[in-house]
Amino acid sequence: MIKSETSKLAGKVVDLFCASMFDVAKEFGVPHYLFLTCGASALGLMSHLQSLRDDHNLDVTDIKVSDDSTEIDVPAYFNPVPTKVLPSVLLDKGVSKVLLDQAKRFREAKGIIVNSFKELETQAIEALSKDSNIPPVYAIGPLLNLKGEKCSSNDSQKKRQEDDDQSIFKWIGSRQVTSMVEFLHEASSSPDANCSSMHSS
Repeated sequence: MIKSETSKLAGKVVDLFCASMFDVAKEFGVPHYLFLTCGASALGLMSHLQSLRDDHNLDVTDIKVSDDSTEIDVPAYFNPVPTKVLPSVLLDKGVSKVLLDQAKRFREAKGIIVNSFKELETQAIEALSKDSNIPPVYAIGPLLNLKGEKCSSNDSQKKRQEDDDQSIFKWIGSRQVTSMVEFLHEASSSPDANCSSMHSS
């Protein structure tokens, strides 16, 4: 590692599947944040299922999904969630354990960064902010791939993509500078500390 005389490590941002890296941040004595490319509702669902398992001894894999009337009240959602629409991986005992163990570690973060914004997921963001077990949630979305590969070589699809790109830039241009957060990250969804910059919001 190169030692810097003028700056120090201010914090570490890790991806969903790298929560085990929290231990490294603790060793360095720096705050650690979790970065989720999914929205606040997905975070709310995972956190709620993890809480049911660990705080209330209720295992989601024991729920009978064949019963159309079975629903789960999830604070991050307006309406109860029918168990038949839960992702199948959450109903597999082995996979569910791994995912919910990861979700439990989310509580250790100094904050959680989600790809969303309050106007899109008001219910989820407000529910998460009221949950004392969840660290502060920073909704910095929408994160968009504005320089990615075009969908197709088809001219009409290219034109549509360019129009979409222009409308996004127009929307961004209409916002106040102080209301925007710039968050640059690699294609692998791993934030690069050297190219992340945040404006005051």
